[in-house]
Amino acid sequence: MSKRYKIILFVKNASKSEMAGFTLLELLVVVLIIGILAAVSWPYYQTALDKSRLAPYVALGKSIRDAQEVYYMSNGKYAFDLSELDIAWPKSCNTNNSNMVSCGEGVLFNNHSGGNSTGYGLLFVILCQNGGKQNWSTCSQYNGIATVSIYYANAPTSNAGKIICSASNTNARGKRLCASSLF
Repeated sequence: MSKRYKIILFVKNASKSEMAGFTLLELLVVVLIIGILAAVSWPYYQTALDKSRLAPYVALGKSIRDAQEVYYMSNGKYAFDLSELDIAWPKSCNTNNSNMVSCGEGVLFNNHSGGNSTGYGLLFVILCQNGGKQNWSTCSQYNGIATVSIYYANAPTSNAGKIICSASNTNARGKRLCASSLF
């Protein structure tokens, strides 16, 4: 019994500096600060993820543009069917559709060359809202996160040869992505 009494007495008479632990208020303040930091940094984290998802496909889009220019020099028109181009597609991409290619990371390529002498001379690289295979009904330049428009050199527009990123005015995530230095 005396041992028990001595332990209780020791804790009861211990100074504040010898006691370990935090008060509930201190823990709540720390959790609040972490929550605020997470809420502020989340959009930047999401933009970084979107950039990392889209960057390899923008590079592939530039390769498609280069292949289209070679095709144009040989045939006097851009290829409507993307399978006519000398492009090595990633294994995650579905090339069954002639002018649209869907890639497993939620990226959709849409070729707008039109098949005539110049057509629109444009390739859309669209980052879709949801990952996985996409098609035009689930992801287009109107409802995707962001659309990178890669214009061919002979496109009948003042944007010929340019790469332009766009997002709807209501899509803050897409606006942040387009404002980043990816393009």
